[in-house]
Amino acid sequence: MVKKEFVVNTQTVLIRMLFALALIFPATVTFSQTQEKIFCDKEGNICSESNAETYAIINFDQQGNPVGKLYEYYVTGELRGETEGALYVDKYDASKSKYFGWSKGFYKSGAKEIEIYRDKQGNFVREKFWFENGNLKYDLKFKDGKPNGKYIFYHENGKIQQKGSFKDGEYDGRIVDYHENGKLAVRYTMKDGELDGDFTEYDENEKITKKGTYMDGKPLYKETSPEFALIFQNLGRVGAFFSNIWDLSLQDIFFFLDNAKTFILIILVVVACALFNGLARTHSEILSEQAAAMSKQNKIINVALTGGIIGFFVSSPQQRLNAKIKEVNAEGWRVVRIIPSSSGNLLLFLGRLFLLFITLFLYTTKNGFFVVFEKVDNGSNRQA
Repeated sequence: MVKKEFVVNTQTVLIRMLFALALIFPATVTFSQTQEKIFCDKEGNICSESNAETYAIINFDQQGNPVGKLYEYYVTGELRGETEGALYVDKYDASKSKYFGWSKGFYKSGAKEIEIYRDKQGNFVREKFWFENGNLKYDLKFKDGKPNGKYIFYHENGKIQQKGSFKDGEYDGRIVDYHENGKLAVRYTMKDGELDGDFTEYDENEKITKKGTYMDGKPLYKETSPEFALIFQNLGRVGAFFSNIWDLSLQDIFFFLDNAKTFILIILVVVACALFNGLARTHSEILSEQAAAMSKQNKIINVALTGGIIGFFVSSPQQRLNAKIKEVNAEGWRVVRIIPSSSGNLLLFLGRLFLLFITLFLYTTKNGFFVVFEKVDNGSNRQA
């Protein structure tokens, strides 16, 4: 009986000790941690309780480090989200906080809104977002904490909104946007996060409304209507061709052949310029005929000048004029008058301007001089 009673008493003591330890240990854990509420507004910025949209409940150890899972709630009580853990929580600036592992976010209705996975260093690895109706909005993959690789964004109705790719966190390569009805909206190319290449915009019936060409984020020309877009597009590609001449390909060299309209139009412009030049020569011939009616022998020389960059750096109007006068003086003619050439022809002016543009400002023609010469008529020429 004594032994049995001893065993019973021993069991009772052990049970009481375990019970006491169970009470003491949680108290020890509780006292070593503090729990805080952090309030945030609609944009996720830390704010006062009166302006809050959500609040987070976070446990901190004695050193102020976050411990365990983090939970976030709407101020109305619904679960807003949960996060596996935090490396650091800034109580004053939410953007400086750093988390790791899985994070899940929910709409007030309880529908899943977002899932994020971060590595142990807090870098993003993957992010998925859903509309409240359950349709996927996007699923992004990351490399070194930055979006990387191909992606697809969706409209709320489930149709594709945008297709493209990221490189080191920047949009890169061909990007295509779609209207909610599934029709093409915009088609363009990005390089290092900037527009670079052809740009085409469409209405909801896939009719072209705007076209352009960009390089390093800047338009090579003002965006224009579809009627002129193709011409300017190819002219822009001419500029890209010359600026990247050290990296040529067959496609670069023969790009202008991809559209017969543009090619034919350029030929017509060149022909028109030739006709305008012919008009200028005709004007010179008329002046020569009038001079021929005088008592003395006269002739008129048209000294043409070169414009553009070539004319600016290579050709000197004064030197060219002096050289021509010297040449004609050697034949016995003397200068009577020098008349600046100015036809006043608007078409000729526009033709020269277009020629300057398509040669990338390298070359065009410009007004020169009509030089009137005379020679004493001794009668021998009339007798002949």
